[in-house]
Amino acid sequence: MFDYQVITVKVRREGEMTPLLNARYFMRVFVAISGEKLDFDPNEKLKKLKTNLSKKELEFKFVPQENLHITLNFIGEISEDILPSIKDELSKLVDAHEGFDLKLSDLDAFPDIQKGRVMWIGVQNSIKLRSLQEDCEQRLRDLGLELEIREYRPHMTVARIRSPRNLKDVLSPYQGHKFGVMTVKSVVLYESKLGGAFPIYSKIEEFDLKGPAR
Repeated sequence: MFDYQVITVKVRREGEMTPLLNARYFMRVFVAISGEKLDFDPNEKLKKLKTNLSKKELEFKFVPQENLHITLNFIGEISEDILPSIKDELSKLVDAHEGFDLKLSDLDAFPDIQKGRVMWIGVQNSIKLRSLQEDCEQRLRDLGLELEIREYRPHMTVARIRSPRNLKDVLSPYQGHKFGVMTVKSVVLYESKLGGAFPIYSKIEEFDLKGPAR
């Protein structure tokens, strides 16, 4: 789970590099809502998209359904020392919020549709979602974590392309398309590992919201 980072110092007598005994572990983490509770099959809904990308001979990779998520706050690299504090704050966060549903619609790309690399489904920016995201952000900041200051745009990444491409033709059939509903029942702390062209996500811990979705 943790990346082992070795800090070295020079030993004057032998002139060698020796690992310090107090070397620390580091990991890249973020807080998100898992996309496992969908009322539709993303593979079936995006079948045409996969076909069109293949026809264009693009190198792409779809996010496995178990890794689909809506990011609340990206934290970045941390040491294992602060991990218990983050978990404690997330435990308090879910005690203050009940479950809810979100509508998912449209298909777009980052950084834009002309030079797209990341394809994503739009997510309803509801009051309950914003309340959960803002509360989560404030709790993380209170721990002294430095988070990015940017407008929150909820989305669910579904696929990535190795090199930027104009994706207007492949995405246009999904403009205005209503995919379905996602039930939000928990918040997840994820680890993100950068390996190769695409990141790999794994759950560190899942925290159930206080009440059932309404």
